[in-house]
Amino acid sequence: MKGKVKEAINYGKKAVELKPNKEDIYLGIKKEEDLMEIYLLSGNYKIVLDKMEYLLSVPSWLSTGDLLIDPLYDKLRQLSRFQKIINSVQKQHE
Repeated sequence: MKGKVKEAINYGKKAVELKPNKEDIYLGIKKEEDLMEIYLLSGNYKIVLDKMEYLLSVPSWLSTGDLLIDPLYDKLRQLSRFQKIINSVQKQHE
């Protein structure tokens, strides 16, 4: 199983390399989100939170609403860093 996780991460990284944000912001950001989800599903929460901070700081499809209700993010919601990220973004939008 670990080989499959590494393979998925490598494919996700390759997709980001092939569609960087500077060349195609629409698809580039989507590939970044896809990679974040691969890390999430593989349990690499520190990297997920790093990518989440980045994606919430630039125009992207990711929103705090999604993060708070999508079951995909259930395991992150109890992490203090997740709460700090959500609170920070919500304060910026007040």
